Amino acid sequence: MGKGYNNYMTKKFFHPSSKENLKRVWMAEQKSVFEKKKQEDMLAQYQKEQDQLSNRALLGDEKAKMGLSFLYDAPPGLKRKEKDEGEDDVKFEWQRKFNAPRESYAKGDEDIKDQPFGIEVRNVRCIKCRQWGHVNTDKICPFFGQNLTAEPPKPETSTSSLINSLKDDGFSMKKSVRGQFMEESGSGSKLMINKNETDDPEIQFLQSLTPKQKKKLL
Repeated sequence: MGKGYNNYMTKKFFHPSSKENLKRVWMAEQKSVFEKKKQEDMLAQYQKEQDQLSNRALLGDEKAKMGLSFLYDAPPGLKRKEKDEGEDDVKFEWQRKFNAPRESYAKGDEDIKDQPFGIEVRNVRCIKCRQWGHVNTDKICPFFGQNLTAEPPKPETSTSSLINSLKDDGFSMKKSVRGQFMEESGSGSKLMINKNETDDPEIQFLQSLTPKQKKKLL
């Protein structure tokens, strides 16, 4: 047959030699060992606390005698902060670094800067004005608060500037066009003539003409 009676019975759920039953027995044993060790640790801790209370009571601690010392004691996992008595005060200004102690009037004030050598030495270059010693976010920058990416303002145009620009380029206006630049005012329009050309005889001749004669010239 190849298989015996024991091999057949160990596969049944009710047999004590089955794998599941052996696993349950092992888990129960481990649980009992853990609980036993836990009880022993709790008993040892309780005895230690009682010894401490009895010693404090013998020393004359009234809170320990009344059994209220646990209200005033720190938790066992809390560590007290130990003050470093070896820290020395800053003796010189050059000893100050980032997050270093400062006077009360200098705390939180960005305008007050520690200068260890009497002058502020900064090996940085501004990306706006191309000068060394500051960055683009410092107020000492001449272009601070200005938008360099914005479009430049358009130049103001006037009749005198237009006439002067034409003369610089070598052009001249026709006689019929001269005197046609009108400047708007509150009630109407007035004739605008360049002040630099008031002595020109041609302009004086045009001024002496009547409106009918001016129309004939056009």
